[in-house]
Amino acid sequence: MFLSHSSVRKRFLVKNVLPVLVLCLVMGSALFSSCDWSGGEGRFSLIGIWTDPRQTAEDTYTITNTTLSYGSPYGGDFSGIVISIEYFDNSSGVIIFRYDTGLPSTGRTFGAVYYKGLTATRMEMANAGRWESTPPYKEITPIITSAEQAKKEFTQDNVGNYVTMWGGPYVKQ
Repeated sequence: MFLSHSSVRKRFLVKNVLPVLVLCLVMGSALFSSCDWSGGEGRFSLIGIWTDPRQTAEDTYTITNTTLSYGSPYGGDFSGIVISIEYFDNSSGVIIFRYDTGLPSTGRTFGAVYYKGLTATRMEMANAGRWESTPPYKEITPIITSAEQAKKEFTQDNVGNYVTMWGGPYVKQ
């Protein structure tokens, strides 16, 4: 049987090019849909610059499509790549991230910021951490070195274990 040049080209495309194209589409959609930044149904967006105007020297959270950073004139600045947003309801949840800068001395590579009372223009926020209850108030947050471990640790049930005081209300700029 004699095959024409066009049928050989079609077979080549179907066998080799099409599977690669499908794989690229699947991987691309998974990459860009892993975090629901829009806030989703009934939620306000987390993206923006959030400051606490009540303080004379404002601390600031900056949230983009892929990153979260915190800056304060009192120190403790950090930034990281967001790996997950867990929504507890329409106005509260936790942003889990992998540290890029400001890595804690404890050796953990993942952290979290809890938030509550989210509206279009304000919310309260708290950096997740555990501290000794007596001086010198040493940090005792568990060493978290994987995304899976972080998602299991920074949950709604553990808010009380990681938040002793909420900051804010932070106002969206």
